[in-house]
Amino acid sequence: MARAVLRLSPWFICLALLGCADEWRLEVEVLPLLIFNTYPGNGVTIAQEDVGEVAVTFSEDLGEEGVARDAARRLSLNDERGAIEILREDLTNVSYDPARFTLRVELDPEVQGALLAGDYELLISGEIETDTGRRLPTDYVVRFRVTPR
Repeated sequence: MARAVLRLSPWFICLALLGCADEWRLEVEVLPLLIFNTYPGNGVTIAQEDVGEVAVTFSEDLGEEGVARDAARRLSLNDERGAIEILREDLTNVSYDPARFTLRVELDPEVQGALLAGDYELLISGEIETDTGRRLPTDYVVRFRVTPR
């Protein structure tokens, strides 16, 4: 098996880069936290009885359960009348799957039953941050339509 080896002298590298530095530094850009999926999805029309939860799947693990619960506080569901309260005060309707990076808020039957036919927005705040400090680069808005039963 033939093998080729490329050897470059430091002098050649300096000339190729148009100048030599006394100190070499490697900078790594950290990618932001991203949203991979939502439920309901953006632009969908969904029957009222199928809106049992709102869910957001992120590009990486948010971290401990407390971080996920804090992220849930940064979700809001809105219709033409304004904000709809989807979180229980004790957050017992919030769950997080660290294997799938998915945050879920189960809607109480009273909330689900009160969803009128019409247009909705799920706002996902850009303030959501992992326990390692990566955060969403901006707010995300998911628009969907609910139809009656």
